Amino acid sequence: DFAEVRGGASPKKPPRGAQMYHGFGNGALRANCKKTAEWRDGVLMPHAKPMLQRLETSDAPVSAAAAARETAPTYLLARDEDCENMFHSTADHLNAYLVSEVLGEDRSAW
Repeated sequence: DFAEVRGGASPKKPPRGAQMYHGFGNGALRANCKKTAEWRDGVLMPHAKPMLQRLETSDAPVSAAAAARETAPTYLLARDEDCENMFHSTADHLNAYLVSEVLGEDRSAW
């Protein structure tokens, strides 16, 4: 639920720490599953931890009213925290290209 995402683009690189990542409210990420006894928040990467710690899980099916289905491919790119660096920025675009090749997607509409 994108309504539960906090933060936005910054004109300059934010200082290291929790404030350099977006914030997420409960339900920003939902899944039809359950966390197992092996789930450990401590092993999550810093950029993924704020979202995955708010993961809501359930065995109940998601109603059509609560979830919208995207019919077109959507590539969610978690930018590297050093994306102003030319190497890391280029790697992000290369990874998007590789995903499109693996999926056999036509990039002309991107």
